[in-house]
Amino acid sequence: MFTGVHPLLRRLHIWIGLLMLVPIIIVSITAILLAHDRDLGLKGMMIQADWLPAAWIKQEHKSEVKAYLAGGEGTALIGTKSGLYYLESGPEGSKLTAIPELQGMDIRALRRWQDGVLVAARQGVFLSMHGRWQQLYKGDAHAVDTDEDGNLYVAAHHQGLIISRDGGQSWQADKAIGSQLAKLADSEPAHGMELKKLIKDMHTGGLLVGKGNERNWIDIISGLLLFMSLIGVYRWWKKRNIY
Repeated sequence: MFTGVHPLLRRLHIWIGLLMLVPIIIVSITAILLAHDRDLGLKGMMIQADWLPAAWIKQEHKSEVKAYLAGGEGTALIGTKSGLYYLESGPEGSKLTAIPELQGMDIRALRRWQDGVLVAARQGVFLSMHGRWQQLYKGDAHAVDTDEDGNLYVAAHHQGLIISRDGGQSWQADKAIGSQLAKLADSEPAHGMELKKLIKDMHTGGLLVGKGNERNWIDIISGLLLFMSLIGVYRWWKKRNIY
């Protein structure tokens, strides 16, 4: 393979290949984990990130306001990507206090309900009633609302609209609205696809194997990359010991 190649180029080839093994192995393993995030319960799982570089953490834009609910006498609730905050405004200025029960959560919507406050977050739907917090729904929630009968409505990721008629004890999918939306989508003329989405579908394999089968595609490709990388390390180490 290296016949006639300058020894320096051969050494560069070997060492660059070894260095590339680290990112390839990391990408392969994390790709498999991301493809099975729901099965493994990774979505919404919080970890301590104090060991990460401060510059990386700042890139998360945790101070971005995602939701706002005004209260009385200059108070309000402010939802961000890093949690929920209580705002108090007075003559001496404004003061923000973090709500410890929702610290680190990606808040998306706030809604008053009865004598409490409903919060929709990436980690679920929560209710604050008389100073106590409880989780009503476990899952990725985009929005939450209520009606005059006290029913709860949640726009849930991958599930569509779900309803609770018992205060969050149980949830059912609104199949009627889901089927109507599906019929409307089928009857509408085909629209163009965003180039970014086309590239993403090519990257994840959705364009080749179809939606819903991307995980199998990622498992195969990542598994092969990981296998080839480990075989390369083994062969290099075995040859190194011979000499």
